[in-house]
Amino acid sequence: MSCMEPKSSQEFDTSLDSALENDPYVVVYYTAVWCGPCRAIAPVFSNASIDNPKVRFFKVDIDQNQGSKRVGAISSVPKFEFYKNGTKVSEFSGGRASPANPQKHLADLQA
Repeated sequence: MSCMEPKSSQEFDTSLDSALENDPYVVVYYTAVWCGPCRAIAPVFSNASIDNPKVRFFKVDIDQNQGSKRVGAISSVPKFEFYKNGTKVSEFSGGRASPANPQKHLADLQA
């Protein structure tokens, strides 16, 4: 699967609802262009989306998608959420967003 970068809140909410209903593994990466740690971890996320074809990935700019009910609850970026069969199984954000974290959570997700 590929990485989706929704350009509107409606597109994000609709696409994520569909993915949670239809895809076994979903990862959501919340980011912002002004966020230095987000820029640092972005290549790790990009590579993970290529290396894990069974996982549906979303890269969500919180400023472009402020109208989303999910984005409104974000208090720190970068933030990652991991879903298995429609249920959130793990998440991490902010200072804990080291390059190893997405890989570990992805491995656990698909175990």
